[in-house]
Amino acid sequence: MLGAGLVDDLYLTVVPTTLGGGLRLFPDNFASTWQLATATTFPGSSTVSLHYYRA
Repeated sequence: MLGAGLVDDLYLTVVPTTLGGGLRLFPDNFASTWQLATATTFPGSSTVSLHYYRA
């Protein structure tokens, strides 16, 4: 759905974990097609809530 352009908003909750490797969630050109609307941190943790919208 993301690749087909059917998504207008993304709400992500990120909890950082070091694993030493993995697959990319988004393609390299992600930053050019999406804008960060809000970033909210949660006190006492490293968790971040992110809201992106299609530019």
